[in-house]
Amino acid sequence: FRIVPNHNCPPGPLPRCTMSVTVEPQQIDLTYITECIITILCPAGCPEHVYLQNLQDIIVMLQSKHGHNYMIINLSQRNDTLSRLNHKVLDTGWVDLLAPNLNQIFTVCSLMENWLQRHSKHVLVLHCRGNKGRLGVLLASYIQFSNMAASADFSLDHFAMRRFYTHIILALLCYMCMCVCVCVLVTDS
Repeated sequence: FRIVPNHNCPPGPLPRCTMSVTVEPQQIDLTYITECIITILCPAGCPEHVYLQNLQDIIVMLQSKHGHNYMIINLSQRNDTLSRLNHKVLDTGWVDLLAPNLNQIFTVCSLMENWLQRHSKHVLVLHCRGNKGRLGVLLASYIQFSNMAASADFSLDHFAMRRFYTHIILALLCYMCMCVCVCVLVTDS
């Protein structure tokens, strides 16, 4: 979101002033779940050109921060663009809105575990377009698979809390930006 102050506000009390909020094109959501597991979620309504630009920016960031120590696991249908931008891409071919079978989940969890244990600097990037359910299922499965959690409930709670904290922080930042804009408007009046 971008907050745009309305400079045509009449002088007087604050309630007469308005703020217009414009929604910018949806962007890819990048979240560090742990130090070595990153998720990339592209919303379903994201325009292709925005997706490609964001993806290129993320690849540059990953290369500068992690060098060649990261691998992308694509939890969506095959993506040639993703493969062209990076040579370390595992395409699962999972179809949107269909749950992967247990064998597929186990195979991906095994690959994740092998990659992360091969070197302490290795990082996994889980990429998903559209539905975030596949990310949640795989993360909870991997946490349980790798014995990072004492129970399946803890695995699900861990993923849910990371997403919750991310959304709370973003909401607080938006609120703080609006407060700053209001303060600027009040002091300018």
